[in-house]
Amino acid sequence: MNKSVTYYKNYFLQRILKKLLQKNTNLYINIQRFRYQGKRYSRKIVNINTDIVIEGYPRSANSFSVKAFKFSNGEEYKIATHLHAYPQIVEAVKLNIPTLVLIRDPFSCLASYAALRAQTYGVNNFNKNYNIKWLLEDYITFYKNLTPYRDKIVIAVFNEVLQDFGVIIMKLNKKFNCSFIPFEHTEQNVKTVFNTAKSHLSPSEKRDDIKIQYSKKIEALKKSDLFKEAEMIYKDWKSYKN
Repeated sequence: MNKSVTYYKNYFLQRILKKLLQKNTNLYINIQRFRYQGKRYSRKIVNINTDIVIEGYPRSANSFSVKAFKFSNGEEYKIATHLHAYPQIVEAVKLNIPTLVLIRDPFSCLASYAALRAQTYGVNNFNKNYNIKWLLEDYITFYKNLTPYRDKIVIAVFNEVLQDFGVIIMKLNKKFNCSFIPFEHTEQNVKTVFNTAKSHLSPSEKRDDIKIQYSKKIEALKKSDLFKEAEMIYKDWKSYKN
């Protein structure tokens, strides 16, 4: 099957250039600051004025965590989030900023992320111009490069976040000597968080249908060394006590 020009462009930008630039934390962060200069998104990039960093690979409860944090603490705190790149966390550690890193099992995470991107760009366009294997490689790159920093952050597994995010905030308070207000994880509060969020956070029957297609593709990757590495990283992070 012949690949499109866009496919090779995406491969270069996302698998080669991004991976190369991320090796230099200062360079990568400064590029993002320049890229979003004067735009609303610029406040999501870590700097000396950041109060808290909430980051993880896409579809790991990033949006829920940010919304739940704001629900309890208001809008006054400066939150660096949704860059989905490990230099954001490395820079936060250097600046000694309270940092929460989220993680989800690779199968569920990648199936959800692929479905969201396919819904956003169109299933045919996504299938033609992207490779689901890139997402798996990116997942590994993200967490593998953060392994040396785990004792400097708080780790939250996807299911823990959705069960009681208040406990996660208390862990942040204890580790970083903060006084963030814990989220009261009641059914009503969770419902409010979902209702005030954008569509990508809320459940979607259409996206669930798309997810079935990509779950089958990821299932085919489960025997690969790449997927086994991702699973090993997840299990190691999940069991890590910090």
